Amino acid sequence: MLFSIGVYATDIEGYDVLVHPDTTCAEHFTASTEYISAQQPHPMFEVGYRYRIPFFGVTPNNGLPLYCDTEMQPLISAFLYWKWLKIGYNIALKPINKGFNFAYNINMGRMHLAFSIAHIRNLRLVNESDYSQFIDFTDDETRLRAFRSTDWDINAEWVCNKRYALLSGYDYSYHRAQLKSQGSGIVGFTFGHNAFNKRNFDETEQADAVLATLPLEKAKINTFNLGAGYGHNFAFNGGRWVLGLLCVPYVAAGPASYTMNGEEKDAFDYGFRANGRVNLTYNYRFGGISLSGEYNGTFLKNSDFDYKREVGNIRLNHAFRLGEFGLKNCKVPGHKTMDRIQRILTGE
Repeated sequence: MLFSIGVYATDIEGYDVLVHPDTTCAEHFTASTEYISAQQPHPMFEVGYRYRIPFFGVTPNNGLPLYCDTEMQPLISAFLYWKWLKIGYNIALKPINKGFNFAYNINMGRMHLAFSIAHIRNLRLVNESDYSQFIDFTDDETRLRAFRSTDWDINAEWVCNKRYALLSGYDYSYHRAQLKSQGSGIVGFTFGHNAFNKRNFDETEQADAVLATLPLEKAKINTFNLGAGYGHNFAFNGGRWVLGLLCVPYVAAGPASYTMNGEEKDAFDYGFRANGRVNLTYNYRFGGISLSGEYNGTFLKNSDFDYKREVGNIRLNHAFRLGEFGLKNCKVPGHKTMDRIQRILTGE
């Protein structure tokens, strides 16, 4: 699912808009610095359009590779952002796949914390040509309804430079924009869980024939990942325009258990992970517009098979600063509790 954070501005014409927001009823929020704008103190509402595509691959050392995806999934999103709270939903425009995808992130000072879980079924076979010698593909596409992928991650990344606007790099800079261009090294730790299995499920003959060639019946892989990367926010027109780029590669290793040809096995997997992002944001008094792309990838291997999972997102969003429309922080029930929790999370 989509989670992002907003920005604040009060005057369409001057650079002051990102530095001195309307603090009426704002209570606790982070003030501006020379390099980073003040935090948006009031609630924001964001609507957006999103394309998402997950790719999954498993390649046995003795057997044919299985590559599948869900094709491009168009979604419409609606989210409410207020201090540390982000709540909303993505609505799929096409019933392409079954399952769910959830993500949540929160920022504590210079720390970016993220949790995500994805459960995907009804994947589409991509590499039909590898099976065409012995399978007659009569259907337009092969949907593997009996194959299921489940993945979840807990991720923590630390920004080394306090002049780097974390939200401009990780989310959208209409919540707290980079006023002057700045970059930072990023170090991170991730715990990841990846799993897949073949289930007893009615499906087409050609889908059954494809899965019958896969010697792996199920697998569970847990990895501990250490990484370091770099992010840079290019700010133009005093933070009105912000281009954020970041990439953090990881070294991954951990235990795996799986069933292959009816035999249960244990192994030690190793490989790589990476996450990257590019986003362009335009800020104005009543809101902000952002265009962004994201990539998250995992590649793992052991003595019997290789595992690959990649997810790409393209998003176009518009956020409305509800404070400019009269919905101030102090008018929302529970604002004092929200402020107390934010003080605890940010250590301020």
